[in-house]
Amino acid sequence: MFAENQPRFLKSLADAGESCDPDSVRYALACLQLRGQQGSIGATDGRQLLVQSAFTFPWEEDILIPRSKVFSSSELAGDHPVLVGKAGDYVAFRTGPWTIWMAINKDGRFPDLSRHIPQPTGATARCTLSATDAAFLTQSLPSLPSDDAYNFPVTLDLNGYIAIRAKAADQAKPTEIVLTRSSWSGEPVRLNMNRKFLTRALKLGFHDLLVYGDKAPVVCHDDHRYFVWATLEPESAIPPAEDTIRIESPQTATNHSAPQPKRRNPTVNESSTDSNGNGHATTSGTASTQGQATKSNGHTRKITGRKAELQDAAALIAQAEKLRTALHDLMHQTNGLVKSLKQHRRQSRAIQQTLDQLRTLKTLGV
Repeated sequence: MFAENQPRFLKSLADAGESCDPDSVRYALACLQLRGQQGSIGATDGRQLLVQSAFTFPWEEDILIPRSKVFSSSELAGDHPVLVGKAGDYVAFRTGPWTIWMAINKDGRFPDLSRHIPQPTGATARCTLSATDAAFLTQSLPSLPSDDAYNFPVTLDLNGYIAIRAKAADQAKPTEIVLTRSSWSGEPVRLNMNRKFLTRALKLGFHDLLVYGDKAPVVCHDDHRYFVWATLEPESAIPPAEDTIRIESPQTATNHSAPQPKRRNPTVNESSTDSNGNGHATTSGTASTQGQATKSNGHTRKITGRKAELQDAAALIAQAEKLRTALHDLMHQTNGLVKSLKQHRRQSRAIQQTLDQLRTLKTLGV
């Protein structure tokens, strides 16, 4: 017997596979947990977890299947519904002309993920990213400095404004990204976290971050998904500094403020009502026209200022890209020079060894 699910079911399986740990020994963290009664897909690697729900399975128990990259194959992409069935020790997924059989892991143990998902109402702070800032941050996070190839730490600071900081060990000044189009509420907090998990949350489409303190996991959720990841030691979080290298997210005129409704100005001889409810007539339209012209000039100045800010940001980004390219070329040239010097040193040593051998042979009378 098969149960039908929406086409998004395959992407959900692929997303779950990105949260697994193929090297886990204690638990079967290389598997996906399909919970029949809850209708959910769960996955974790011990540092992050993803639970997705609103699915239909033709069984009541919880079963484990190995993660597989086949679910992200372009051959399976489409708008076909996904049929899920179970026969003996196998689970079958059928979509279009394809049927995929996965062996059930009957001996593996899996943690209770629900115990590690805090209630949204218990959050002490909430960070809401705009679409513009989320796209900018997704692109910028991998380029921030780091000297930890395992944790890739960044600091999320919610205090007055939203800042993301990073610093390498040999770097005197930290680099700070300020998200100018986003907002936060609740208690001020400074978190130390793995930037890969933050990047993944953004790629999964989450723009709201729920914070429960500097040592508690961060939670993102929507109607059918929960994504949770553990934070790093708060003592290693980077505090603000006066000499910080600051990069502000670009500001766009379209997202700067919500569109204001047009104000209808009363014309000559058109009656209106004052705060006391007394009717009166406007006898002159000149003042209204002048006020509108003043408002228009102020609006023009605002637009001009925003354009200038965009141009400045674009110029800074272009300069940064040119500097990065120049540094890359310089590094390439330096590596070539080092390689040539090492080769020259090897040749010099070989010549010196040959001369020493000739001197030895001459001494022996050969």
